[in-house]
Amino acid sequence: MPMSPTLRNLPIERRLRLAAILICLGLLALLLTLIRIHPLAFMAFILVGCPLVAAGIGIFLYSIVSHVAEG
Repeated sequence: MPMSPTLRNLPIERRLRLAAILICLGLLALLLTLIRIHPLAFMAFILVGCPLVAAGIGIFLYSIVSHVAEG
């Protein structure tokens, strides 16, 4: 069922979609680093995966707080 044009263009929808993409990319990076046991895999886990997930969570929470403040 397609969404109406007014719901598709809401700022909160774009922020939530961006947050979901960042979290999915971060979880994929975390999953890929668990395949191999190596110091560089740990560095990728810490320097790539964790910040992507944290940024996604931060954008998600900010979008909820700013949407409540706007409404």
